[in-house]
Amino acid sequence: MAVNSSHVKGGGEARRRHCIRSLERCREICQATCRRRTRLYIQWMAARIKRSVDNAAFLFSQVRLGNEFLQCGEGK
Repeated sequence: MAVNSSHVKGGGEARRRHCIRSLERCREICQATCRRRTRLYIQWMAARIKRSVDNAAFLFSQVRLGNEFLQCGEGK
């Protein structure tokens, strides 16, 4: 009968170390992925806010120009 290495004292230690290393690597990958997704989301939101601010500034300037044009016509 063949003896399973896990039944021999200390036989499963190498497998246990390998599993622990694999688990640690999985955690590192997960954390890196999470950080990357967070960074990309923040960049996307910043670009979106910048576009909104730029659009608001443009629209405000158009409204201001329109008001100045209307006021010039009233003075006559």
